[in-house]
Amino acid sequence: MKLEKIGGNDFEKLIMHAAKMLNSEKKAVDALNVFPVPDGDTGTNLYMTLLAAVEETIKTDATSLGAKVEAAARGSLMGARGNSGVILSQLFRGFARALAGLEAATPRDLALALEEAAKTAYKAVLRPVEGTMLTVARETAKMARHNASDDDLVSFSLSVLTHAEEILQRTTDMLPALREAGVVDAGGAGLVVAARGAVEALTNWHRLEEVSPEDLFQEDRNGTVSTAIKGIVRTAIEFRYCTEFLLIGEGLNTEEIRASLVEYGDSLLVVGDNSTVKVHIHSNHPGLVLEECLKHGTLTKVQINNMDEQNREAAKAPIKPLGVVAVVSGDGLSEIFTSLGVDLVIEGGQTMNPSTEDLVRAVDSVPAETVLILPNNGNVIFSAHQVKEVTTKGVEVIPTRSIPQGLGAMLAYDPQQEAAVNHEAMKAAAEAVHTAEVTYAVRSSQIGDLSIEAGDFIGLADGDICAAGPSLTEVALNLLRTIGPEEGDVLTIYYGQDIEEEQAQAFLKAVKEHFPDCEVELYYGGQPLYYYIMSIE
Repeated sequence: MKLEKIGGNDFEKLIMHAAKMLNSEKKAVDALNVFPVPDGDTGTNLYMTLLAAVEETIKTDATSLGAKVEAAARGSLMGARGNSGVILSQLFRGFARALAGLEAATPRDLALALEEAAKTAYKAVLRPVEGTMLTVARETAKMARHNASDDDLVSFSLSVLTHAEEILQRTTDMLPALREAGVVDAGGAGLVVAARGAVEALTNWHRLEEVSPEDLFQEDRNGTVSTAIKGIVRTAIEFRYCTEFLLIGEGLNTEEIRASLVEYGDSLLVVGDNSTVKVHIHSNHPGLVLEECLKHGTLTKVQINNMDEQNREAAKAPIKPLGVVAVVSGDGLSEIFTSLGVDLVIEGGQTMNPSTEDLVRAVDSVPAETVLILPNNGNVIFSAHQVKEVTTKGVEVIPTRSIPQGLGAMLAYDPQQEAAVNHEAMKAAAEAVHTAEVTYAVRSSQIGDLSIEAGDFIGLADGDICAAGPSLTEVALNLLRTIGPEEGDVLTIYYGQDIEEEQAQAFLKAVKEHFPDCEVELYYGGQPLYYYIMSIE
């Protein structure tokens, strides 16, 4: 029996089965990372975006195909995570535009809709690259148009899916980076996996198992999907008093001081040398913190602020002309961004890309007419730009691709200037910063002349892998030698959550010995995955 049309309720079933298939394969798609760094999240981002589309589709009471697809487009826009998720949302947008007002769709209708979807996605990307999910979408649409006269949705869909899978395999040869890594494009793979889920549902239409919305959303609620976005920092305060001071003495031991303060609160920062130590902590008993530190020396420049009161005052604050939202991962880095004038921090970054809705919520929470967004990650910039479409506030995106670029931009921030002036100044400041990062290899690979073994430490200079080996310190130093900081440069090191302070201090000493003409600073960043993030200005 032929299936000639699909309506709104049919589409709801198809998109749910697409999500179910992508859920089962998302980790495999995540693993299709060109570089062996631990930040593969394309499959998870696509799944979370598709899940948002499913949720909105289920919510709508309308039963027409046009209305259901429009709901999916709306949901995917708000739920879009990462570049792949935003592209998927644009595909839904074009698909919905072509099917607007239709009760049901024939193969010809769907072919035209796939064409419009691909065109819309291409227009949304500033510099489209062939060999990506865009290519897969466009070439799939061409095959759909070629088979549009087929009056059986099942045979039509099977032929289109077969072609999509063939195009996906060709992506390996379309991009040098994919060819070198021996993988297909991750975004294209995710798109094909989702399409396969929908087509398998069509081919088993009369014996189709029902997919419960609870089944799809249960994993998300249980936190086993990569949903480590904790939202806006400072929403719930466990430790009330922000306590900062300088400790002056002789023979001060930062590790000993840190150990003595751990039990008193969180966001603990203890940095300095044997004569001067800077202490920062959030605590409910600042007096006990001061008493403890008096055992080591004398105190100066003591500041204690009630953060609950600060938040209440902020809530009552009048609307200001300009505000800033930043995407940051790591409690130490979050503190630094806040101290530089960021109004709200969204916790996110590698493997934890915030959705468009997360960004919109943050922007709308800032009491400002215009909000500047610092994505601080190349995979968040696209989502940040989508915010402009769904908020009534003015939004400017500073295209920062790394934490150091974001910090450099904040040093150029002037709240007394207009948004456009700040945009240009902050963008220029960010571009002047070089970023060095040290992480680990998730698989063995060959990058140019560099042989990398799984588990090796690897160093990236402005995103390119240029050092690898079994020694963390040697890899980090080789990375810096590659970048070549010069006399008068400021080299800032942020150490991550897996680095002990004593280890960081030893690395600081080594850096100073190897680069004596540079000014070197060390801060606790607390970032996951990356042992050291370094900036050169």
